[in-house]
Amino acid sequence: MVDKEPIVKQELIKYKEIVNNQKKKQTALEVKSDSTEPDEVILDSAVLFFSYDIVNSSAYKTINYYGWSIVLHEIIRKLRDKVKEKITRAEVWRVFGDEVVFIVTICDNDSVFEYIDSIYDILISFCNSMDDGKFFEEISGLSLQSVGLMKLQNVVSLQATAWIAAVTDRKRISELHEPICAENIYEVFEENRNNRFYEFIGQDIDAGFRISEQTREKRLALSFELACILSHQKQYTKRLHIVTFRSLKGVWGGNLYPIIWYYDQEKNDNQKFIRSFPFDAVEKDEIYKEFFGKKIFPEYMYRDTKSALKKILSDRKMQYKIDHITKIIEVNNRTESFLNDSRLELHCVAVCFDHDNKVLVAKRYNRKYLDNCWECGCAQANAKKTLIESLQNEYNKDFGIVIEPIVYEDRIDKEPVPVAMYKIEKEEELHKGVIVLAKILQGKVVIDKGKHSEYRMITEDEVESLDKEECVPDLKNTLKLAFSRYKEWGNIK
Repeated sequence: MVDKEPIVKQELIKYKEIVNNQKKKQTALEVKSDSTEPDEVILDSAVLFFSYDIVNSSAYKTINYYGWSIVLHEIIRKLRDKVKEKITRAEVWRVFGDEVVFIVTICDNDSVFEYIDSIYDILISFCNSMDDGKFFEEISGLSLQSVGLMKLQNVVSLQATAWIAAVTDRKRISELHEPICAENIYEVFEENRNNRFYEFIGQDIDAGFRISEQTREKRLALSFELACILSHQKQYTKRLHIVTFRSLKGVWGGNLYPIIWYYDQEKNDNQKFIRSFPFDAVEKDEIYKEFFGKKIFPEYMYRDTKSALKKILSDRKMQYKIDHITKIIEVNNRTESFLNDSRLELHCVAVCFDHDNKVLVAKRYNRKYLDNCWECGCAQANAKKTLIESLQNEYNKDFGIVIEPIVYEDRIDKEPVPVAMYKIEKEEELHKGVIVLAKILQGKVVIDKGKHSEYRMITEDEVESLDKEECVPDLKNTLKLAFSRYKEWGNIK
């Protein structure tokens, strides 16, 4: 019996041969001292795709006949805002009905793990917020009666999926003089400088949408390739659970595919994975029934995730593919973000003075950048809100206070008076910000433990007591300037 290799494997072998030939040519060029040829260019980018799908949306449209559009619109809007806050380089790729798909380029090894953490955090926080009703309380413009009714009628939740793919620019392929086999390609469609979008086509792209059909409420399903990469770190391997094996249309030639769910016990009140299932799960869903009942493979294929992944990797002959994606992340470091680079991300910092002319500073907590450093808080500008609204909303959320930014009184457009500008570099991007002054009108400072670990109210004389190494850049200069301007404008007698 002849074992026919899948088309995917054949294409990958061809691609590997071409890449090796290109390397040989490059090596030959490098030994020539007078060579002016450019360095070899890796064509692919590693892109993380992830989606959030609203569960029970059809049933909800029937139950909440008049209010469903408000709720579903609010879910998608807040998802976009939260993703942008947690993963700044991510952007919406497509919205399919009640499912929104995001994309982000992976530019370094740590990003894969950080992004999955953030994707899962967003999923759990949204689900918890809808379960306890806080989500509906935060929808502006609703009466108390409407909020109460929405809580009673609520059947919606979220489920999520994430997958990774090595994608190649169709334009760059066309510029080469020899054929290149690519498993996934993307193409840019640009009407003008401010209006462009990307289309992705390929086997891994299609597979991601097939996998998304295998996730469930409050679950994050992962592609096999992504799970393999995450399994390189022990703490993440413990969060990977193979729940069953299924044949997915157009994936692996119809051979059985592992359905892998990501579950972080610490973010679920330390509840073990086995106890996180609904009590009636077996009765209402085939995936749960397969997990608890029919086992078609040896037990270790379900319980020992790392061994199972290695076994599947070997049997499906996919080691080269995983190595290829890993190498792209490690070596290439391309920063193509699939975003419109003309967009400007603007942050706004308010130096907040209380009635005793003391300033609020808080220590950053669990942050990728400048962790455990003192700062004054920050809000991100929103295209649909004024800077004042963005500042007031964010500082109330993070510190529980009501603030009043100092504005130009003689201008029709009442916006905060800038004291200084600043910039910080994140993932090879320059993020700009403006610093303003504000008065704390009311409220006792209560910090958001997810963003800050502690806070202080300091006087002008105490500014020097701050350790420069434990502050965000220029904080001490900012505070000195703030006190000076605050006096100038007649707020301190």
